[in-house]
Amino acid sequence: MKTILYLSCLLILCFGIISVKGDPCMNYKVLDSVDDSRRSAAKSSGHLCDNMLESGWYRIISKAGERMPTECIVGGLRCGTMSSIWMNGSYPVTNEIRAVTACAANYNGNCCAYSHQIKVKNCTNYLVYSLVPVAPCYQAYCFGSELPCPTGETSDNGFSPGCELDPCHSSNYDILKGELKRSSNYTLTVNDVAIEDSRLRTGWYRIDSVTGNDIVNYSVPMMQCGTLYPLWMKGSIPDDRERGKTVNRKVCRSGLTGTCVQEYNIKVRNCGTYRTYYLTQLDVDKSAYCFGMLPVPKPTTLTTTTRSTTTTKLTTTTPRSTTTTTVTPTKTSTTLGTARTTRANPVSSISTKTSGGISTTQSLIKQTTSHLPQRNEKSSDIIIIVAVLIVLVFLLLIVIVAIFILFRIKPHCLKDMIPPPPTYEDTMKTEKMTNLYTQMEDTDHYSCIKDNNYNEGYEEISYDKNQTVQENKLYLQNIATVAVSNQVTQENMLYLQNPITVPLDSPEKPKI
Repeated sequence: MKTILYLSCLLILCFGIISVKGDPCMNYKVLDSVDDSRRSAAKSSGHLCDNMLESGWYRIISKAGERMPTECIVGGLRCGTMSSIWMNGSYPVTNEIRAVTACAANYNGNCCAYSHQIKVKNCTNYLVYSLVPVAPCYQAYCFGSELPCPTGETSDNGFSPGCELDPCHSSNYDILKGELKRSSNYTLTVNDVAIEDSRLRTGWYRIDSVTGNDIVNYSVPMMQCGTLYPLWMKGSIPDDRERGKTVNRKVCRSGLTGTCVQEYNIKVRNCGTYRTYYLTQLDVDKSAYCFGMLPVPKPTTLTTTTRSTTTTKLTTTTPRSTTTTTVTPTKTSTTLGTARTTRANPVSSISTKTSGGISTTQSLIKQTTSHLPQRNEKSSDIIIIVAVLIVLVFLLLIVIVAIFILFRIKPHCLKDMIPPPPTYEDTMKTEKMTNLYTQMEDTDHYSCIKDNNYNEGYEEISYDKNQTVQENKLYLQNIATVAVSNQVTQENMLYLQNPITVPLDSPEKPKI
């Protein structure tokens, strides 16, 4: 009986192991990584190809989404590839395995240019897919429809939807740096200038101060935090448990009647190593937010030591090479050797008598003050500067006077350069050269020019004012004939008297 029971248990165990091993909900591979959004339907084109994908069951764990699209991705060029594969069917119910067709949509508008047979099982809380390699490239399976939030924005998982302004991004907050007076340990004095956040612009702020970078979260009386009416936060500062989350808080303004006469709303964001605060502009003068709970450091005095060398020879030396000044109750007597009340040298020598000996201080005074500028040196520098200024002013006056004189005498200088007006003889000569009828009166002959192309030469005709000039003659006054080329060179004017009338039907060439 025990043996039968043992064998039964063994068979049940083996069957369970085999069942678990064959269940795709327990035996699958994870496709890509959690933050991988390349397969999102919102992802633009890329060069992703699933031709090397091994056949098997896959689970998608991605912030972009875990479900394969069930609608055509028109035009393709999505899911990080050129031909986007979508599921042409519906999802199975719980624990159901359904065979569906996966279609690849391309850029030509074909929603099912290539098809692949896959399986899908509903594992209650997630889906698993039986995928096969694809061909040709570039084809890839699509999963999800979200994208990472843009730079400067964030959401609960860093992906859409729900992306909003990221208060931890450096481009989204301002820094309040070095404002020690905002510390809760700083008390406003009578002559102090109060901080006024009524001038503060509403927005996100990060604090950078040696007194602390977080808002004061306990009650603060008036005159603290470098202002008259300080504001402190009610509640705790967000810790690592609220990292990456924005929480709402209340701040109280202290006044004459208590430490919480009015409340305001703020937001706090834990950015890990620091926190940012969403502060609103206050409506009360001489009021400000308190930041920092550490003691205010005391002001430090900066001491500068200047080492100088001198060539003054000491007339009296002390037994020790180093000189130290100490104040002791021993009796000392000061002897005034010589005291002159002059401006240049008020005290010539002062000797101090102590138990250790007598030392002359005149040379020590010269040695310690030799590196400082003397009054005579300052006076000489001032004299040089004044002299240079006087010379520059004198040169400027000379230039101004020269320019004035030049403009005053300019018409007299140009008087000789202006040509005199033309005389009557010049006017008549010019008129004779240009006036046709004037030229006609000054000559006694006209020259009759015949056609040179026919080489008929020319003849001169005596000029008579009462004579009727023959028709069909072209007259030129004062002509010259070049013997070589038999060309007429015109010297003055050419005119035509009694123009030629040529019949249109005349076959002969007219003669001049």
